[in-house]
Amino acid sequence: MSSVYLVVYTSARLIGAVSFPLGDAVCANALGRWTWGGQEILEKKGKAVSGEDQYGGAYTFACETHRTRPKVQIQIDKEQREQFESDCENLYRSYSEYKECRQLPNGDVEMTQYDDNGDNRHSWVVKIDERWKTVRLQEQKASEEECDQIEVIFGACSVSEQNPDYCYMVHRAGAGESRGLSQFFARHPSDSFSNKLHALCQKVCYGKMTVIAATRKFCPRQQLHSMEDTRVDPGIPGNTARKTPK
Repeated sequence: MSSVYLVVYTSARLIGAVSFPLGDAVCANALGRWTWGGQEILEKKGKAVSGEDQYGGAYTFACETHRTRPKVQIQIDKEQREQFESDCENLYRSYSEYKECRQLPNGDVEMTQYDDNGDNRHSWVVKIDERWKTVRLQEQKASEEECDQIEVIFGACSVSEQNPDYCYMVHRAGAGESRGLSQFFARHPSDSFSNKLHALCQKVCYGKMTVIAATRKFCPRQQLHSMEDTRVDPGIPGNTARKTPK
């Protein structure tokens, strides 16, 4: 079975780094992050006598399909290669402001998050085989367990009473639910996935779509689990916007 990899070429057109399997959509996102705005990433060539880094030509990035992971053809700067090949960069870079991410030698990824007050530290590991299954699911369909979690996410989409123009996902079960959502989005790092989720959440907030209808955009066979799905705002006649639960 073929897989899609992010392949990094040096200015001499030799392979300097290769990611773990990413899949079409996720690789396209990673490629976009590395080449955003037409930026060039230059090859580190060691230190000058002054101690400053020396650079050579620019790297080229490409998403390529191969049956096996391509072999590296030339040794490049160790730090740059680790960044190019790391899931922390290719899958989870957008979460770096909120979490610590560390690529483990066996391909697993360790994620760490602190509570809002910074007191409690929570860590979990995304196994490489689980992550790869999730990457494939992103481009096919979600599992039953994932579908239930997606329904919970849409069930929490509510309009802010302080700012009626603002719709967001309310955490109603404390830090446990917050960590669960963090882990969910860590397993689904694709920008297209999160953008689709956000757009549907907006529709749920303002009564343009029910929770179950939004969930079925990902999970066509999902069954209704709660009458919360039909909730409307009784305080404003004709308004179906969902209020933030008190």
